[in-house]
Amino acid sequence: MVLEDDLTQIRTLKRVLDVANLKYEIAADGSEFLELISMIPPPDIAILDINCPVKDGFEVLASIRANRAYDYLVCVMFSMSSESKDIDKATRLGADGYEVKPPEAKFPETIARILREHEHTRKQFTKPDTLPPLLVKAEAVVKDRNWMGDIDSLLDEI
Repeated sequence: MVLEDDLTQIRTLKRVLDVANLKYEIAADGSEFLELISMIPPPDIAILDINCPVKDGFEVLASIRANRAYDYLVCVMFSMSSESKDIDKATRLGADGYEVKPPEAKFPETIARILREHEHTRKQFTKPDTLPPLLVKAEAVVKDRNWMGDIDSLLDEI
């Protein structure tokens, strides 16, 4: 499952993934990705562009990691950015890998390597036959807000 909004990158990804005979679905924005992932057979990997409209790759990653049904899913960030702050944020949110664009001819091998590397960490989780709709437990998690503070203030009012 791929999150990518740039047409040039989509064409390149399609070419590389088609040559490797890999099945994939592409969503152009984060909301579409989250809707689509719940309607297709469970994917092995999510390739997430950081800079996408509606919900960016970080927000999508946070949504995926907030839902235990997706614990098995290997998530790789795929971005033009090689800045350490983006790589650190991806790691903090639970990304299994971080690849800098553009995809080269070796991209399928890179994806296969990442899947192999994380097979032992994700293997403990069962990949379901179907997935429930992806529900964000707290929208605040996605927005990097202090949602525990919000809960505490609500409890104080009660």
